[in-house]
Amino acid sequence: MYQKLDQRISLHVLTEAANAHNFDGMFKEHVSVHAVPSEYRPAKAKYKARNLEWFRINMHIDKDDWVLHLDEETLVDEYCINTCLDFITKQTCDMGQVSYLLLVHIIDTYICDKGVIHFNCHDFWSSVFTGVGDVHRIQGDYGDVQWRLRWLNKAAVGIRGSFLLIRGSVENACTWDNDSLTEDYAFCLKVRG
Repeated sequence: MYQKLDQRISLHVLTEAANAHNFDGMFKEHVSVHAVPSEYRPAKAKYKARNLEWFRINMHIDKDDWVLHLDEETLVDEYCINTCLDFITKQTCDMGQVSYLLLVHIIDTYICDKGVIHFNCHDFWSSVFTGVGDVHRIQGDYGDVQWRLRWLNKAAVGIRGSFLLIRGSVENACTWDNDSLTEDYAFCLKVRG
C-alpha cells in the first residue's frame, strides 16, 4: 500500500540481534529487518531507547528525514499514511502524534492523541490475566487520551511512543540516549526543555 502512496517511504523492523531469525521469510524485500547487535552500548539508553538510538545512528537519519515510530501492535492503514504525508508537507512543527482522525503537533501546545493500537488481538481471551490487563490499556487509550484531546482540546497525560512522527533534525538533536524506562516521555521532555 505505502509504495503506491509515495516512493520515498520505507519500512523498517527493529529488533534485538538474538530475535532477528524470527523474521526470516516473514516480509518481502520492501521491509528491512535491522538486528541491533548485543554489544552495542550507548552511554545511558537501555532496552527500546538503546535500539532506537542504534537505528538513528546507523541509518544516518538526516535532518529532512521523518520517522514514524510504531509498536508491534499498531495498525497502519492508507488513511494513517496519508495523514502523515499531509502533516509533513504542510509542516508547522517538527514532531507530531498520529491520531485516528488527525495528526497534531506537540512541541508548542503539547497536544497528544494516538491511532488505533490492537493489544493482544490474537487469541485475546486465552489468558484472563492479560485480557483484563489489556482492557485497562484500551480504556486508557480510547477513553482518557482521545477523550481529553477531542473534548478538552488538550492532553494532560503526555505522549505515547507509538504513532510518534519526528523529523530527523529533532531525533539527532535530542537523541534516544536517555536512562528512562519511558523513553518516549523522556524524549519529549528533552524536546520541550
